[in-house]
Amino acid sequence: MLSFATFIKELLFPATCIVCKQGSDLLCESCRCKMPLAPYACPFCQAIAHNGATCLRCGRKHPLAGAVSVFDYEHPSSKKLIDAIKYRGLFDCLSSVHEDILERFLILTDALHPDAIMPAPISKQSFAERGYNQSIILAKRIGQELSIPVINPLVNRSSKQQHTLHAEERWKIMATAIQCGKLAKRAERVIVVDDILTTGATLDACARVLRIRGVAAVWGFTLCRQLKMT
Repeated sequence: MLSFATFIKELLFPATCIVCKQGSDLLCESCRCKMPLAPYACPFCQAIAHNGATCLRCGRKHPLAGAVSVFDYEHPSSKKLIDAIKYRGLFDCLSSVHEDILERFLILTDALHPDAIMPAPISKQSFAERGYNQSIILAKRIGQELSIPVINPLVNRSSKQQHTLHAEERWKIMATAIQCGKLAKRAERVIVVDDILTTGATLDACARVLRIRGVAAVWGFTLCRQLKMT
């Protein structure tokens, strides 16, 4: 939840670019154009893969069929974008990267023809602190634009915030933290939307419980992709 002080500051002082602090747009065109696109690669080992599909080796142990991301998180502008929507609630930033998001997402829809979009869940602690799940907002924007149903059956029972954990801890915790309620409609092909792909633990855990529920194919889609954590 945004603090009262932050609310007053943003009310009294006009918005400027989150990167260069110039102009009146939250993400100016100049800074947006400098943000590098993420490569199409296996979400687990980062081997270059067609449309971000999980490679054959990783596919033997991971139910996630693949993942597509828009921007490379290693760029400072990408980090500021994630920070702005994840911790400050500045979702108007998404308008500046709207075309980039749709262009990458349409690659998935053309190949998968999804029945539904699902937001990746966050922990109760994270939701209590922020007052929102940024993945839900991102998923709804995409779903509304492309007329794809957005359903939200996934739950995160973890008591820890992921950004505080090392890679091994993430995999261990997420293996049991993600749960799926009863699906209100039959879904054969699903895209799980999240803000950032790091280890792939969250998306893979989502895919695992959805496959148990009878979903045939699960892909991930994220705004940014980070190099594999150590």
